[in-house]
This record gives sequence, C-alpha cells and structure tokens, in this order.
Amino acid sequence: MIINDWLFQLPRTISARGAAIFAFACISLLLAGCAAIPASLEDRAGIQRVTVMPDTVPPKTNFETYAVGAGAGMGKGAARGSLYSVVGGASGGPLTLLVGIALLPLIAAGGAVYGAAIAVPADRAAAIEALPKQVLATTAIERRLAELVAEAGQDSGYVLTMPPENADRSPSGAPVEPESDALLETDVTEFGFRGDGDDPDIAMYIRAKARLVRMPAHKTLGESIFLFQSESLKLNQWLDDGGKPLQTALDTLLHDLARDIVDRRLLHYPNGFLGDMEMQLHGPSPLSPGSRLFIPTVDTLQPTLVWNAFSIPDETADTARGMTRAATLGYEVCIWRQYEPRQWSPRGCIYRHRGGPETSHTVEAPLPPGTCCFWSVRMRFKVDSDEYLTEWNHPPLEFYTPATASDRKP
Repeated sequence: MIINDWLFQLPRTISARGAAIFAFACISLLLAGCAAIPASLEDRAGIQRVTVMPDTVPPKTNFETYAVGAGAGMGKGAARGSLYSVVGGASGGPLTLLVGIALLPLIAAGGAVYGAAIAVPADRAAAIEALPKQVLATTAIERRLAELVAEAGQDSGYVLTMPPENADRSPSGAPVEPESDALLETDVTEFGFRGDGDDPDIAMYIRAKARLVRMPAHKTLGESIFLFQSESLKLNQWLDDGGKPLQTALDTLLHDLARDIVDRRLLHYPNGFLGDMEMQLHGPSPLSPGSRLFIPTVDTLQPTLVWNAFSIPDETADTARGMTRAATLGYEVCIWRQYEPRQWSPRGCIYRHRGGPETSHTVEAPLPPGTCCFWSVRMRFKVDSDEYLTEWNHPPLEFYTPATASDRKP
C-alpha cells in the first residue's frame, strides 16, 4: 500500500482494533513529513567523477495480497477498509476525518466481507510467494542496479565508475575511489509482487533508494525513494518458458530505475522544497498530437510530436538563481505505453529521442498499431559547466495509433 510514496505492508491477520491503530500511525507519518535536504548549485559545482556504490544487504522480498484463506482475508480486508477511511478523511479535512473515524466499525466490517471473498488459497499463495526468491536466485540485484546506473550515466556529462567488489571502504562502510568527487549510493530495499484474489493479476515491483554525497565533505546533496512496477500477468504467465517473463520484467524495471536514478539525483536542478517535497523545474509543454480529455487516433504510426519552447523562469521562481546563465542543449521526447495518474508515473518507454533545439520531432520508427500511447517532453540545459534536466511535463498527452500500418508518413 502506498501513501505519499510510503509503502505499507499489512500483516496476514489483523484485528479491527489493530486496523484502527495502524490507520492512526499512518496519519502520524503523513503529518510528520521528512526533513528536506538543502543543496545549491555551488554544492554541485565541479563534480566530474562519481562512484556508484551498491548496498550489500539483500532486499526484503514480499508478496502483497489480501491474505491466505478466508479468515485471514476478513482481518486484512477490515484493516484496509479502516485505513482508507481514516486516510481519506484526513485528506478531506478535520470534519471528514472525524466522520471517517466514527464509521470505522461499519467500514471495517464491510472490508472483512470483501477480504474473505477474495482471499488467496494457501497453495496458490505459496507458489506466488516463491516468485521473488526464484528471480533473486539468478540475479545479484544490488550489484546489477549499480552497473545499470553507471551505464545510464554515460551520456550525463559525468564520469561514473563502479568500484571492485573487494575495494577499500569509506567511513560509511561503502567502497569508494579516492579521486571521486561524489558518491551515488544505491539500495534496493524491497522486491516482490502484488496481486489480489483467487487467481490474481500479479505485478512485479521494486522499491529503492539513492543518495548523492559530495566528497570529501560527506555532504548529502539529495536523496530519493523510487517505486517501479511492471505490468500485471497471471501466475502461469510469469512461469511460462521456464520463468523467462520474470527475468525480462526484472531487467526492464532495473533499466528504468537506473535511468530515473541518474535523472533525479545527478541531473536534478536544485529548485528548492515545498514542505518535504523536492521541487522539479517544470519542462516545456507538449502540444500535439494527443489530448488529456478526448483521446484522438492519429493517422500514422510515425506521428510528428510538437511542443512549446522552454521559457526560462524569472528570478523569483528560480530558487537556485542559475537559469539566467542557462544554455539550452536540446529537447528529449519519450513515448510510453502506460501511465499511473495517482503517482504521475509513466512506464514502458517504447520510443525515446534526444535532439537539438528544434520544437518538433517525427517519430523515426513505426509505433505498435492499435496502441494507446502517452508522450511528453523535457529540456536538457547547462548552467556554467554542469548539465541538468527539467522534469517531464505532467500529465503526458495521450493518443491512439491506427489499427493498421499506414504507408503514408505525416
């Protein structure tokens, strides 16, 4: 369960009283927030060599479902119903929160009935819960992520290196090269599958952390929590062809995660904080094709994407005070097959292009026919000698490709 980027795992059995206590604990976390880490352009200036350091502790493995068996399903369904009531009430204000608390017994009872109805049988749950161990048995996931981060950062303007596994270790316990200007620490904290019901649609997920540390001062310049999830498949589909879909999905998630770590920690422009939320620099706006309301179908598998030129924010909106010295390097477009509105998270990139200062681009390879596509754009720029990125414009524009290939290009 994800609330404000926190992942909650409910136990298999929980009482209604325990559900209420758990719900209040979640509210406490929501109100407490996290400490913001200030960083400036000056803190980042001069970073050239970055050592990518994987954590050595294996991730927690987990499978999220309602429960094994109807009795456990009742308890877990009650817990989730209670939690949704209190969290939803908190977002609606004090009065709504009080109403939600007053209705906890009724909501918990309804959740219990629902949980019992869709509980996972013990034999199927055992097979599903073996999936994470099956994947990790063939992949050193921590080391593999760090290798992909070093690979994804090759065109970032930084020199990313991986220390040998038997290298000397820094005071924090992680291997480090003496000449590094910064350390990029990566940590896969949780790996598992999610699904509800007797024959659930199951999605693989990875939760990770990354922290950028300036050396030799050991100053933290920023840290992020990441959550990536695959498309959902049935259990038998995950196990097809000797479990090949498992490895393919893991490889895709790790590649996407590695790229996002480079984007958010190495190429993030320090634009300040709103409470405990690290602010992104808004990117240019996509214009066509597509819409966010009435989704059109384009007449070609190679549409031309058009966007607005990036407008440099004025000094009052530029916390880091560096955009007046910014030089545009070019634009980057991406087309995805999935988009999760609640997390502003696109997934499954099927086309990516890095170009120059032009504000349009014709897709160079045919897109899959009859497919719903989401696309957005961002800008690459330099301040002094350091390269940065704006965020992808959210939400992306959406369009459908034609059902059959067209010989006519736009």
